[in-house]
Amino acid sequence: MRAKMFRATQICGILGCLLMLMAAGSAHALFIDSFDTSQSLYDPPGSGQSNSGYVDTGGSDILGGQRDAQVKKLSGTTQVKLIVDAGGDSLLGYSQNSGVTGTSLLQWDGKDDDPVNLNPTGLGGVNFTQGGHDSILLRVVSDDWPVDLTFTAYTNANSWSKVTISLGGLISNQNIVIPYSSFVQGGAGPANFTNIGAFTLFINGYNQDTDLRVDFIETTTPIPEPSTLILLGLGGLGMFGYIWTRRKKPVV
Repeated sequence: MRAKMFRATQICGILGCLLMLMAAGSAHALFIDSFDTSQSLYDPPGSGQSNSGYVDTGGSDILGGQRDAQVKKLSGTTQVKLIVDAGGDSLLGYSQNSGVTGTSLLQWDGKDDDPVNLNPTGLGGVNFTQGGHDSILLRVVSDDWPVDLTFTAYTNANSWSKVTISLGGLISNQNIVIPYSSFVQGGAGPANFTNIGAFTLFINGYNQDTDLRVDFIETTTPIPEPSTLILLGLGGLGMFGYIWTRRKKPVV
């Protein structure tokens, strides 16, 4: 009887170790942008005005090493603003003054030094599924009014997919997980998430006075299913039982 229990604890311990190693191996996120590199864009005075620019990074905080950005005023006469890392806060900030509606477009398409025209293969084929990742993770620090966010993934000019999420406003410190499976084909073919050539975020500030703050955008894995968590717990108990049995076993 004791031998059977000892063998069971060994098996549970091995299973637990394997599951924990798998979880650790898939934990490394691919940063699309951690918003550590500063950038500021303001549209000029007057209705229908726009502005654009790009910034480079030598680190891994921006996918492809360069972030392109555009802002455009749709209505009103005062400003639409896109400010990244204001005062060293490592946040993406998008805001519109009172009486103003507008949009912003962020592009990650490699170092093309062109903030307006998209290079749909500029990233050279990044694997968004590495580490078992199957979703985009967006961390929203705050959002006071409803706003639409559209993410578009490109494999090339003809193969791309997009998804739009609608934030309802009054959001504080919320993680939003967007599965790749929720992206809808928009080109002749769908995006291949093992071969991404460009990625974009379009912010539709259709509500006046919109004020949005985002901490980061990265790839992620889903939260473990309850059955996986149970197995992890059993694995931990199995390891404990194995160590305890070894301690109780007489030394020959």
